[in-house]
Amino acid sequence: MAYDKKKDHIMWSSEPSEVGLIARIFKYGDTGKPKLGFVRQYEDHEGEVKERNGGRLDSADLGFFGAIYPQVHKQMKLIAAGNGGDQFQYADEIDPDDAISESGESIYDMEGDE
Repeated sequence: MAYDKKKDHIMWSSEPSEVGLIARIFKYGDTGKPKLGFVRQYEDHEGEVKERNGGRLDSADLGFFGAIYPQVHKQMKLIAAGNGGDQFQYADEIDPDDAISESGESIYDMEGDE
């Protein structure tokens, strides 16, 4: 079955960290397992806030992850149980220009599994 962007949902999203990292829980369709992903916010040369693939994590990023882990774990359990989450957003509401990884590929192409 081919990937359908309309079925990919952001179920929960953290606030941006000091290093610009954002944790998000995604779910594909009604039956997909909740999965954790990261994006990194940055400001472009025109001052616009954009997002890109989270990339590799350094120790400051791991500190952010350690601080939000209990909240992420709780949200994933709620979503898996069918009890929603704190935020719900269709992935197609994200500006496609903000969904490009450092390699220039769509981050949606990287979410190959369901």
